[in-house]
Amino acid sequence: MEDNANRTFEDKLEDLMLDDLFNHDIFRNHLLILDADKYDKRRVLNNVLLKTNWKKFDEVKSEIENKYDYVYITNSKIGKKELFELFYKFNGKIFIFDIEEVLKKQSLINILEGAVCSSPDSGTKWSIRLEGRKEFKFNGTVILISSQEKDKFLKTSKYQYLTRDMIIL
Repeated sequence: MEDNANRTFEDKLEDLMLDDLFNHDIFRNHLLILDADKYDKRRVLNNVLLKTNWKKFDEVKSEIENKYDYVYITNSKIGKKELFELFYKFNGKIFIFDIEEVLKKQSLINILEGAVCSSPDSGTKWSIRLEGRKEFKFNGTVILISSQEKDKFLKTSKYQYLTRDMIIL
């Protein structure tokens, strides 16, 4: 087996995305991509996306025509209600969040945690919660892209559950 330390970001990403390790029926993997600007990881991600057979959500197409696998979120203005509704509407799909906003506010981080985290002891999936709304379990996959530096991100306590339960590249 090839030494993981010598493998590039693109190699690792292709292993995850092309081998479809995100969409395993029993266990869902979630991905956290850090240092995105420093190493041109957004470009690499988009190149790997082109190699997959995943179809991107198209808002223009009708629900009947719109067979899609993932939703790419780049809107920089997102609140907790909007984030909750996105997960509810697209439950079971792959989310790619390419916005720093979702990692700035604790209320948004809490919703992300509900989507990706599970109990380390029992493996029980957490629920997505928002006051005044019915909680639910998210059955999809989350890919977070951030320009934050990996070392700093990993040491930030507010991200402890995300870093615990996500694959970090």
